[in-house]
Amino acid sequence: MKSLLSLVVHLAILPSCLAKCYYPNGKEATSDFPCDPDAEHSVCCSGDAGFASACLSNKLCQSTSGRIIRGACTDPTWMSPECPRYCLSRFPFQLPSALPVHPC
Repeated sequence: MKSLLSLVVHLAILPSCLAKCYYPNGKEATSDFPCDPDAEHSVCCSGDAGFASACLSNKLCQSTSGRIIRGACTDPTWMSPECPRYCLSRFPFQLPSALPVHPC
């Protein structure tokens, strides 16, 4: 069953392999995949180690461990309204990775 789930996840990620994702500092997020591969710009979530995080409707990602994360974006400038612009004022564009989000 675990092999089947892994295969489904890989097949779901496969069409989006051509689109690149970027962190706010412009560095490529090589292990991320676009949540909407057909869109001009999209939020990206992590897909490393064969376990893809879930894309949420609020432009955040939920990891397989349940953590909520601000992922990357297919727009390298992060100017698209589709980018998850959470925590950018507190943690400016220097961040080279995803950012865990903690509830208030």
